[in-house]
Amino acid sequence: MDENEENNKKRFNTLEEGKVFLSNIKGFNDPFEGHAFIFDEKELIDNGWNPKMFYDFIDTVNSNAGICCFCNANDKEQNMPMWAYYANNHSGFCVEYTIDEKIKKFMYEVSYENKRVVGNYTVASIANKVSDFLEKGIIEEKDKGELNYFNHLAYLSLICKHKSWAHEKEIRALVPKIYGKYLEIKPSKIYIGMNCKGEHKEKLIIIAKKFQPGCEVYQMKGVENSTKHYLKEERINIENKENI
Repeated sequence: MDENEENNKKRFNTLEEGKVFLSNIKGFNDPFEGHAFIFDEKELIDNGWNPKMFYDFIDTVNSNAGICCFCNANDKEQNMPMWAYYANNHSGFCVEYTIDEKIKKFMYEVSYENKRVVGNYTVASIANKVSDFLEKGIIEEKDKGELNYFNHLAYLSLICKHKSWAHEKEIRALVPKIYGKYLEIKPSKIYIGMNCKGEHKEKLIIIAKKFQPGCEVYQMKGVENSTKHYLKEERINIENKENI
């Protein structure tokens, strides 16, 4: 949550509708997102390829996937930086979801790498298969399998990040744009940040009531008296009007 109440209203509405917004990778906070591949332009030109075609292909891959980012709910210490990064220093909220088989097919663990990859071979292989298809008017089963493999490889470049981000242990939903702007997924738990405004807390409890039974609400209460870096989580009885 932030000071822009219009944006906050959109966040509440999306949560209330049992959805998460699928972002475009170009709006992410890491400028290397969508740039896992590099290209040896001299090699491409020497082999008769126009490098622009390769960059255009990657742009197409990047623009045709909706992305939503998650982390592991059970890894509480790892989640500590997430409150600072993505919940405006504990003034927002965190939502836990139960993932069913329908959603699981879109989920991938992010791969954290030391270096970017030269993508000449991967993208050229896709271009060659497509060119053969256009020339013959038919694609053989063997070629179809290879084309799917290389396409999927290019698609998975969207889950590659530099190792400096590894502490996030991100799990990413990659959803083709044909599915729309939202992923339908209902909340199972809502965690209210330590610095969350009273009116925002009230709204979150009202939303949680719409998903009963099955959506618990917790108030984050500060540092636990423990050797571990955990925050206290106090379960809220959302049926008690005194908690609203």
